[in-house]
Amino acid sequence: MICYHPRPTTNDSIAMTLSARIFVGLGAGIVTGLFFGELVADLKLFGDIFVKLLQITVLPYIIVSLIAGFGRMQMQQARRLAVRGSLVLLAIWALALVLVFTAGLAFPDLDTASFFGSPAPEETEQPDLFELYLPANIFYSLSNNLVPAVVLFSIFVGVALITVEDKHTILPVFDGLAAALARINGAIVQLTPYGIFAIAAAAAGTMTVEELGRVQVYLVTYISLALLITFWVFPGLVAALSGIPFRAVLGTFRDALVTAFATGNQFVVLPQIAENCKELLRRQRLDDGETASAVDIIVPVSFNFPSLGKLLVLLFVTFAAWFTDTELGTGDRIALAFNGLFSLFGSINVAVPYLLDSLRIPADMFQLFMVTGIVVGRFGAMLAALHIIVLSVLGTLALSGGLQLRWPAVLRYLVLTSAAMLTMVACLRIYFQLFVPEPPAREE
Repeated sequence: MICYHPRPTTNDSIAMTLSARIFVGLGAGIVTGLFFGELVADLKLFGDIFVKLLQITVLPYIIVSLIAGFGRMQMQQARRLAVRGSLVLLAIWALALVLVFTAGLAFPDLDTASFFGSPAPEETEQPDLFELYLPANIFYSLSNNLVPAVVLFSIFVGVALITVEDKHTILPVFDGLAAALARINGAIVQLTPYGIFAIAAAAAGTMTVEELGRVQVYLVTYISLALLITFWVFPGLVAALSGIPFRAVLGTFRDALVTAFATGNQFVVLPQIAENCKELLRRQRLDDGETASAVDIIVPVSFNFPSLGKLLVLLFVTFAAWFTDTELGTGDRIALAFNGLFSLFGSINVAVPYLLDSLRIPADMFQLFMVTGIVVGRFGAMLAALHIIVLSVLGTLALSGGLQLRWPAVLRYLVLTSAAMLTMVACLRIYFQLFVPEPPAREE
């Protein structure tokens, strides 16, 4: 179990929080990049160094937390976690798909011309699924950052430990390693404002905006939906089902979400998310003997499933259909939901060309997807981190029996969420009708 060490309380009233310092670093970096332009492009090197420092503890954390988490359980508890965790994951996926297709209603009714017309799909390298998921050589998987294979290996070892009689002699070793990794990660996280400054300065100094004008429909819709999900939909879901105050949910994971957004990488905040989950449950007095083990299992395992960040890629596919005037019927949208969910178990860069081709959308739209990824990628990383947070908290509470299905709170949440989504769609449609120029005639 990863130990939590509370922050010192000395001078708390005058010291800036970590997230505040991160925002200062982010703002200062953007201003520096816009002012100095290409002169600060080399700061990207320091940003890359910071991201790699954050990654130091991630794979070791996955191994020790999964082995210790499963090893500490009884077989019956492990089965219960698998069943209830899967139900929570399916519910999150279903809600995410509803949000994505509802947001697509915001696209304006324009007679769009097909600017892209290459019908042939791009050749993409297919991943070796056996190599990705089967740890034939765990050292090869570790050195090549094959996270699913590492997770599967760790689960095998952890489940095997469940039935080992003298496992209590080895579990403290993994607990000690986890505590050491938590200390390392905590020290590196304190460097986040400086790393974010370097990343933001380099990005703002080198980013071009020529492509943004014609794809603002997708960008504005994606960012609006991402912000609504982050600041209401999923924190509100946790609050409605757990009884934990909304502010407590959002406040606890503020630093992790900001770091994921600023770095564009949810992988590096896994240890931070695990600590935050335990802190939240402990502060709300919802922790018990199973809580810490469940968090240590769910956090690394959930990284391997399609997250909110990946599922919002489906919004681009619906945008691509709108942009190229490709008609999508109800059957096409249902097929997109299922095909998209399963194809997103792999790489996004493989899934998107496949989905475009399956719906007969010109393959050249994939180039536009790569361009827009510069802007929306950080929001996607933040949503992926939020997905892990929600799944970890709700999955842990489902295992321990802490979920509270209070119908008044659930109904109030559903009404507010529906109203917020409809308001967002209506406002976006009005904005697009006013500010998105009509495309030229097809002959032009």
